Formats: sequence, structure tokens, C-alpha cells
Amino acid sequence: MATPMSLLTELLSTDVLVFAEFTLSMGLVVTTLGASLLAMVAGIVVLPIVAVRLPADYFVRPHQSITAAPEGNGYLRWCLKILKNLLGATLLIAGVIMIVTPGPGMVALLVGLSLVDFPGKRALEIKLISTPNLHQSINKLRKRYGRPPLILPGDPPENAEAN
Repeated sequence: MATPMSLLTELLSTDVLVFAEFTLSMGLVVTTLGASLLAMVAGIVVLPIVAVRLPADYFVRPHQSITAAPEGNGYLRWCLKILKNLLGATLLIAGVIMIVTPGPGMVALLVGLSLVDFPGKRALEIKLISTPNLHQSINKLRKRYGRPPLILPGDPPENAEAN
């Protein structure tokens, strides 16, 4: 038969365990919300800067790697390539999250795609930027900062400037 003291001890240990689980889950929720808020703020500040600074002919010119290190420095080139792909993957994940939460999800996806290396990347970038709402939004932002509109494949040469 259980004594009152053993019942009290069992009850307290169960409550402490439940409290510890609640505290752990609240900590996880707070951390997740903090990370989401940080990603949203970074997206609102950084991603438009990248969209404005992107060369107007980025989608029609031959692809150049931004990790082109000086000749003969293969180690530096690989380090830059790994960092670029990690940043791109992070932006892709953040973009997917920002599609369902506040933040510029499509812009994060576009910038993330521009950084990662995989076969068929260029076609996917062009398909994404060809979405009328995204293309118009980026061009409005670029116009506000005195930058020419993005030129897409298939744009008539005389209308490329007015896009």
C-alpha cells in the first residue's frame, strides 16, 4: 500500500515533468517565432536590396559564376561555392516558410535559386521571375531606386527598356 508521502512524491515528480516538457516546448516555440521574425525582417530589408542591385540583363546574359576566384586558387573557389550554396539553400527554405508566413517569400525563393547550383536552375529562375506579379513588383521597386527594369528572355528589344 502506498503511503501518503510516496503519493505526494509521485504527484510532484509528475507535475515537475509536465512543467519541464511545457517549458521545453515553450522555449522551442519562442525560438521558432524569433527565427521567423528575424527571417521576415531580414527578408524585408536584404532581399529588396538584392533585387534592386541585380543586373537588368541577368536573365538574358550568359551565366557567370560569382565564385570565380583568382586562377590557381581551387581551395578558395570551393569554399566560396560551398558558402554560396549554403546561403542559397537557407534562402530557399526561408522563402518556402515566408510563403505561408509574413515576408517576401517569392523574392527569397528567387534570390535563393540564383545562389544555388543545380542542373536546370536557369530555366526555373526564368519561370519564377516570369510570374507577372513578381516581375512587376520587382520592376516597380527597381524603378523607385532609379534602376532599369529586368529584361526577360522573349522580351522585344524595343520594349525591354519599358518593361
